[in-house]
Amino acid sequence: MVQVTVVVREIGRLKPNYSLKFALPAIPEVGDYISIRRPDSKLYTEDIIVRAVWWELYHGETRGVHAADDEIIGRDQGVVVECEPAIGLYSSARWLRGLEAAEGRGVKVERFAIERFSVPEEPE
Repeated sequence: MVQVTVVVREIGRLKPNYSLKFALPAIPEVGDYISIRRPDSKLYTEDIIVRAVWWELYHGETRGVHAADDEIIGRDQGVVVECEPAIGLYSSARWLRGLEAAEGRGVKVERFAIERFSVPEEPE
């Protein structure tokens, strides 16, 4: 398992809206679809698309060059998966309202390449 921080941008902006930590079997790649299910919904999700993956690294060397017999190996300090909101298969009513409002303001909102189910959701 690898630990990642998923950062979700504000709709139509580059500014981060919120972040969540996850233990995943692999690091998501650019273009991957992610659906996040919360405890308050058994079926409906917050849907996002991966736009960038940041590797946060640390290295103990302060010089630009070091002697071969004095090699210091750096290490990772975390992985950040930057995502933007999208419309997915089970997007919640609240999630859809926000994205549809953004579309109404001229923001381009991406949709997962799959047709949505039309299953009525309980009012939020």
